[in-house]
Amino acid sequence: MKSDITRLIATAIIWGTLTMVLALSRFGNGGDLIWLAFIMGGAATISTGFIWQHAHHSAEAELQRAGKTKRTNRASRLVEGLDEEELLDMEEFLAARREDRLTGGR
Repeated sequence: MKSDITRLIATAIIWGTLTMVLALSRFGNGGDLIWLAFIMGGAATISTGFIWQHAHHSAEAELQRAGKTKRTNRASRLVEGLDEEELLDMEEFLAARREDRLTGGR
């Protein structure tokens, strides 16, 4: 929610600036400022697209990070709940599995 408000504010600043340039172009020499308005319009469009796309990707990355943290915590709780014999069995199992993976499962 907070990131949506930030994106809206950034978008409003970008397009507000473009609007001011267009409004000022009516009072000055139109030829020079019209080109600036076209360039700024393209930049505003690209910037707006980047702001909204980038936020989507960063939200996905944050969700993936949260999922990894949950898995790590769950694994830690599992290992802490094992006694010495179970830990040795787990280590042997993981070593055998790693060896199978290295040799190609032969």
